[in-house]
Amino acid sequence: MSEIPYGTIAMCAQDFISSLSNRPKIIRLCLRFVFGEKSYHEFILLVDTFVKSKMYMTYECDEQKYHKEKYRNDFSEGLRKY
Repeated sequence: MSEIPYGTIAMCAQDFISSLSNRPKIIRLCLRFVFGEKSYHEFILLVDTFVKSKMYMTYECDEQKYHKEKYRNDFSEGLRKY
């Protein structure tokens, strides 16, 4: 069994929350409808977990060099191999 990269998971979640928090409020409000009720609830729990544990950091994601790498458009492509 391979080692689970919890640090990478946490960093990606932080980057996602940080970059999303920089979007206009109307975009953030639309997410509830786009994500759906259950997914949005899980997202709020994720954000609250970072804030309550004082793990949330604010920084610009543009500063991170890995954001210049190419990525696939559909996240479900990565789930198919499992």
